[in-house]
Amino acid sequence: MATILIVDDNAVNRQLLREILKSNHKIIEAEDGEEGLSAAQAAHPDLIITDILMPVMDGHEFVQRVRADLSIPRCEVIFFTAHFNDREVSSLALECGVTRILYKPCGIEKILQMVEDALGHPASPLPGPPDRD
Repeated sequence: MATILIVDDNAVNRQLLREILKSNHKIIEAEDGEEGLSAAQAAHPDLIITDILMPVMDGHEFVQRVRADLSIPRCEVIFFTAHFNDREVSSLALECGVTRILYKPCGIEKILQMVEDALGHPASPLPGPPDRD
């Protein structure tokens, strides 16, 4: 079971991710980058999913500070955003070493696949109707 830190100022976005991921992972939440930095220092997450546009400390600065803090073990980060075009997000991601981006809104299967890829696990298929011969 991996520890995932979700950093997003929108409670609905945090709740969505929590509900999707809580059955297989320990979820920690923060409302902004400053709170997220404290949570990362305390919990040493295996994965961070963060919004970019947030009050107090945005996602870009948050990731830069996480990367600079030697007390936080290196982990994958996923940007979860709806507010930028692809070129802007890619540039911000490149600046702070983020290689995975989820654009809001996105489907459950896409979220699960990216999380499992980031954690280095093969994604489990979602339960579906039984196969028919």
